[in-house]
Amino acid sequence: MNIFGRDYTLVTLDFEAFFGTGCSLSLQAMNTYTYLDHPDFSLHGVGVKVDNGATQWIAPDVLEDELRELFDNADKPIALLCHNTNFDGFILHHFWGLYPALYLDTLAMSRGMFPNRKHGLKDLAERLWPGDPSMRKGEELVNFRNVTTEQLYGDPELLDSMAEYCIQDVDLTHAAFLRMAPFYPEDELEIIHLTTQMACQPLLELDREQLLEARDGWIADRQAIIDAAGVAESTLNSNPKFQALLEKNGVAIIEKADLQTGKMKPALGKADLGFQQMRDANPGLKHLFDGRVAAKSAGEIRRADRFLETASICGGRMPMPLNYYSAATGRYGGSEKLNVQNMNRGSALRTSLCSPDGYMVAVADSSNIEARMLAWLAGQEELLHVFRTGGDVYSHFATELYGRPISKADNPHERFIGKVCVLGLGYGQGHNRFRDNMAAGMLGGPPVIYSDQEARNVVQTYRTINYMIPLYWQQAQQAIADMYMGHDGDWGPLRITRNAIIMPNGMALQYPGLRTDDEGGFEYHNGRFWTRLYGPKLVENITQALSRIVLFQQMLDINRAITPHGGRVVLNVHDEVIAVVPDDTAEDDFGTMINALRTPPSWCSDLPLDGEGGISRSYDK
Repeated sequence: MNIFGRDYTLVTLDFEAFFGTGCSLSLQAMNTYTYLDHPDFSLHGVGVKVDNGATQWIAPDVLEDELRELFDNADKPIALLCHNTNFDGFILHHFWGLYPALYLDTLAMSRGMFPNRKHGLKDLAERLWPGDPSMRKGEELVNFRNVTTEQLYGDPELLDSMAEYCIQDVDLTHAAFLRMAPFYPEDELEIIHLTTQMACQPLLELDREQLLEARDGWIADRQAIIDAAGVAESTLNSNPKFQALLEKNGVAIIEKADLQTGKMKPALGKADLGFQQMRDANPGLKHLFDGRVAAKSAGEIRRADRFLETASICGGRMPMPLNYYSAATGRYGGSEKLNVQNMNRGSALRTSLCSPDGYMVAVADSSNIEARMLAWLAGQEELLHVFRTGGDVYSHFATELYGRPISKADNPHERFIGKVCVLGLGYGQGHNRFRDNMAAGMLGGPPVIYSDQEARNVVQTYRTINYMIPLYWQQAQQAIADMYMGHDGDWGPLRITRNAIIMPNGMALQYPGLRTDDEGGFEYHNGRFWTRLYGPKLVENITQALSRIVLFQQMLDINRAITPHGGRVVLNVHDEVIAVVPDDTAEDDFGTMINALRTPPSWCSDLPLDGEGGISRSYDK
């Protein structure tokens, strides 16, 4: 098969393994790595199709020999195709150190082509062949629960059923790939390959001692705060019990609207404005509110335990599993209960990730890419000039807001307000939401209290200074109407079509079932419920999606440049590209990374971009 102008041997495969009580990926506490390490885990066999040949079932007693023969003696580089290649590809890595030249994945492709839908092979087959009942996934899997490999091979009828089930899955996966591939951008296929490499060919190592020390400190600090609260941890963790405790102490409970149901409920989340208002209004009960926050803040401890367990299973290396196209705008999501998309700067979860001997960790961070993209889309030339001349856009806005010169060094608080405004007000946020968000603490900063009029003035100042951005919201509102009416047409780097906007790389922002709502606006079904779509929201989607396209294209360019001499991109976290590079080329490779982040694609060649970062033995930027 020809992919990227190169001939590959296409190997489609699907491993079947024991699953049952206590040993299943459906269990909340188990991920791929703990599943493969479970004492009850065993491989029943694998279905393998080579190019367009007949799919074969391979039994476990000859499985390793057959796979090694295939990988070692193929006359062309192997492209591995699976439905959830992060799983099957990791099995090849973990047990036998087998690596294809290219990873392909129909599950990932489904996420990209059909965002906000279900992506199991059953769902994908029904979507691709709605009128063909012969193209359906079998339902026999339930028959194999708690069946050991020994039991399976002692029952010929059951074994035949499993082999047929597996072969059918392999054939469906192969057919689904052939059906989707002609419509899938090659660069996106390369991103799927790189994403799978991050999980299946780990390079980062874990500094166990550093993370153990940090985890033990977190446990001790958390317990001390809970003890100081003077009530049981179960009370602090329970919404009804904690609410009753507050009411017993005379606290007037503040409620908030549930974003999905619209119904009111107590504001008991630590980030809720109402929670913070109750805490501030009752300083004598600070120990209870602090205890509640501590009781609900065990996530870092649990993730530290998972990091330590995963590294132990994987020989000290840390896979970086990500869900490709997790968001409708194309961004990654966390996976395998490790959530490597969410590691705070300075956290030991992050700094404990280290390069192997002879290598460095190089981090390049794209500077303000969404703010730059929004200014470029809207044609906000004054803001673009600040970016082009290397100015500080946050200080620039704060200077306008306060009517006096603001700098990062001399006015950190005012500049922080400028940062919150630049990053938060470009998508139509009104003064009420801005006021409440500032009071709750934005971007990890302290709560800032504004009166209604002060918040209104801030928002109006932003919209007056950046006058082209509200005009772009209006264009976006018209684009929604055009999508609804099916009026095709170009809009800057985008193309409007029915219920979708086609982006420069061929992918699409999709709004299934777009319709008018009872208030004269528009809504679409996001896969779970109907949600409003309006001009500023569409601008947010477009800005994030295009920023992702730019950053991921740069990530591919970086990877192509550093792989010939042994480097590789190993992770993306929001606007950061993280690579492992050899010691002797680290400085040059880092320079290559920064230059890539400063180079826009041809469709936005005048977009001013910049990047910063550094090199270290660990991911400590």
